[in-house]
Amino acid sequence: MAEVNRIGPAGLPAAPSGGATAPKPSSGGFADALQRAVRLSSHAGQRLAERGIVLSEGELQQVAQAIERARQAGSKEAVVVTDRAALVVAPHQGVVITAMPLDAANEQAGGLMI
Repeated sequence: MAEVNRIGPAGLPAAPSGGATAPKPSSGGFADALQRAVRLSSHAGQRLAERGIVLSEGELQQVAQAIERARQAGSKEAVVVTDRAALVVAPHQGVVITAMPLDAANEQAGGLMI
């Protein structure tokens, strides 16, 4: 299985989690809840860093909610689109697989995203 990292509160990869194991109990708080809800594959972490994509806490919350909705719908993979990026996710694992800036995603989709 691919190495998985969590997205830190500033949208940048946090310390590696050592795989897709359950997170350790924390002191609580909104940022901690987001870190538990949205995880990054090592590939996605590299792409976010390389492409300078930083997601706000509000965007992370929206991503977590979208992942949960896709999971409940039984999706194996989904694309979550924010104001800044398109994220390919595996909802059943709660993992972001890869990420790209929204303009690059629009170009790859042949200009179909409005």
